[in-house]
Amino acid sequence: KGKEQNWFVDTFDVETKFMVTGEYMKSRTNENLIKVMKRANFKVGEQVEIVTTDGLRGYPRVLRRTFSLQSPYHASSRTKSKIIHNVVIADERGFNYPIERLHNTIRERTKVMRGFHGCLESAHAIMKGLEINYNFNRKHMSLDKKTPAEVAIPQLELGVNKWLDLIKMSKI
Repeated sequence: KGKEQNWFVDTFDVETKFMVTGEYMKSRTNENLIKVMKRANFKVGEQVEIVTTDGLRGYPRVLRRTFSLQSPYHASSRTKSKIIHNVVIADERGFNYPIERLHNTIRERTKVMRGFHGCLESAHAIMKGLEINYNFNRKHMSLDKKTPAEVAIPQLELGVNKWLDLIKMSKI
């Protein structure tokens, strides 16, 4: 009995460790990747300077459709995007430690959950909760024991019970 392959595709700010958006999916099709990248582009706008991906061959097309990123071989000087596409393939040249650390944190939590891979709707809800907890509640040693939200959104002031404050803010 084989295990089915599932993917968690996310966008992540390396400096603040803030997970911008994420999507749990059954397959990494271009359409699914475009959906995640468009949501990220909507949230961060012009702030994107570097997009780091793994070696999946669909990413150049996805980035062209999402960020108007042109291949350096096909772009003229006036159409060339200011965004850099950095491809990191673990087997060849390097390892993307910040995102792999995030994925290990997610794997650590989801590995022990029974039936997690069976229902996509439940997986979405659980992953959204993990994303909120990761961004707003979980302190990071590399951020001087601050949460990613405290670094990325310093004007956001949450009290001791961050979950309750976030719920109250969502009702406004």
